[in-house]
Amino acid sequence: MDNPSIYRGAVNTVPEWARVPEIVKLFSIGRSSLYSLIKTGAVASRIVKTSKHHVSGIRLVSTDSVRAFIESSAPEAAAPEEQKAAA
Repeated sequence: MDNPSIYRGAVNTVPEWARVPEIVKLFSIGRSSLYSLIKTGAVASRIVKTSKHHVSGIRLVSTDSVRAFIESSAPEAAAPEEQKAAA
C-alpha cells in the first residue's frame, strides 16, 4: 500500500480496484499467478488509459473478484461432526 492517496476514507478499507503490486501485497498472491487469473477471466481487471494517445495504461484489478476467487477455491473446513458422519 505504497500510495495511500487512493485509499480515501477509513484507514483499514480495501479499495474496490487496485494496481497489480497492491493486489499482490493485499492477498499474498504471486504476480505471475495474478496475471494468469486475469488472462483466464477468473479475476476482473481493466486498463485505464491516461490519455487516448497512449498505447499502454494502468491495469486495475477488482479486489472483490480476487476475494471471490480465493473464497471459491479454498476447501471448506467441515465441522468435526460432519467428518465423523461422512466416515
